[in-house]
Amino acid sequence: MHIDDDGAVPELADLLADAAEGRGAMPSGALDYASMLATMAELDLDSADMEESDNEGDDDDESFGDEEDVRMQSFGAKRVIPEGDEGDDDDDDDGDDDDDNDGGGGGGDERWAAAEKWASETHASIAAAEREAAAPAHGRRAAAEDYVCAAQADCDLASSPHGCHCASRSPPAGLSAAQMPQFVLLTYDDSVNPSVMPLIVRTLEGHTSANGCSLRATFFISTEYTDMAHVHALWAAGHEIAIHTVTHKTGYDSTKERWTEEILGCKATLSKLGHIPEDDIVGMRAPFLQYSLDQLRVLQENGFLYDSSIREYGNQWTSLLSGGPAAKIYPYTMDYGVGQMCDWTHGNCQDWRLPGLWEVPMHTIDQMGDDPAADANVISVMDNSDVQQMMDNFDAHYNGNRAPFGIFLHATRMVYDQINDIINQMSAYPDVYFVTTAQLVEWMRNPVPKDQMASFFPTCDVAGAGAHRPPRRPR
Repeated sequence: MHIDDDGAVPELADLLADAAEGRGAMPSGALDYASMLATMAELDLDSADMEESDNEGDDDDESFGDEEDVRMQSFGAKRVIPEGDEGDDDDDDDGDDDDDNDGGGGGGDERWAAAEKWASETHASIAAAEREAAAPAHGRRAAAEDYVCAAQADCDLASSPHGCHCASRSPPAGLSAAQMPQFVLLTYDDSVNPSVMPLIVRTLEGHTSANGCSLRATFFISTEYTDMAHVHALWAAGHEIAIHTVTHKTGYDSTKERWTEEILGCKATLSKLGHIPEDDIVGMRAPFLQYSLDQLRVLQENGFLYDSSIREYGNQWTSLLSGGPAAKIYPYTMDYGVGQMCDWTHGNCQDWRLPGLWEVPMHTIDQMGDDPAADANVISVMDNSDVQQMMDNFDAHYNGNRAPFGIFLHATRMVYDQINDIINQMSAYPDVYFVTTAQLVEWMRNPVPKDQMASFFPTCDVAGAGAHRPPRRPR
């Protein structure tokens, strides 16, 4: 950990210990939904509408259920159960729906029972969604010719608030692949609470990037069932906190008003109760990866920097611009529309225009050689062959165009030993940087070659997405 004249950034484990003993800036203890709604009411947000689904009578919302797990990086249902909880082998999939490992006596609470019921009903739709996924979807784009972006030189002249960048397989600013740092995005979705924090801490501690800094991760947080002391501790340790809505119950058909309440309500709650500056909360991932034009418009109109909800397929799936694992597309702005497959959307996204809003694609893991795993399927139990599949894809990125590589996780579905192995292997490569999603976008806006990365990361002690520093611990 970097030390300067002001002292060292607190280690994550120390921050969590302080929170547990009441010494930190935040009180410990899970934020219950009633308290969150009271805060939202104080902020003049309409929480009543957020209690209801937009699709009344449709419990599973005809979604992928936990669609975020229908990508190769969501490593299956094998849970790591903290010591002392071996008797509970329930396989809940979402951090926001699972308090089985808390040890705080919340198992009988009606809130948790309702959350578990909702998760069970939601996951029941996965099989049906997988069958439907193979069929053409309204709005899906099948050819690269459907996406037309002006020459990058013209795009550079655009007046977008966060810049303009065409969707492309080429590195930015004329850099060659050999000049590129290899960025890795480590992200976690859903709630943060005592049942998932031990797994998160074990994953993040003890690893470094090429600059010698600790790993940086992005947490896309749903505020319902979230412990705000842990959120603050993660931010203070240098990780990015981003939006995943309040209730995790939005979908493609949600209204713009609903999206506004969910997005701004989540941001206000994270900022006020998590003690995080609002301008450090700059990005979002849509629940179930069910993005929409209304959702993206809310982000753009409220000054957000990026969205990261759109999957980028390869190999067996017809991709729009990507050419397999060695030639994925880089992040881009949506000045000229969406440069990816518009699957599962309503309307034709080639007509969407969202100047200055960045999209950070979620690359799926592609089938390599004779590996029987198919693109975008769930790895139900992660074994050595799955680790090798992941590393084969990483090698293709690293030896190809070096587009950013993503490890997209839910903590309660994470198999620690295998994830730790993957991170160790990736960290051993030269020029590999584990960065937050916001840091990646900032690099895209001001790219530098790998031999100048010291100017991009002058120190290791930056918290969150912006230039704010966490509270200093006395020496």
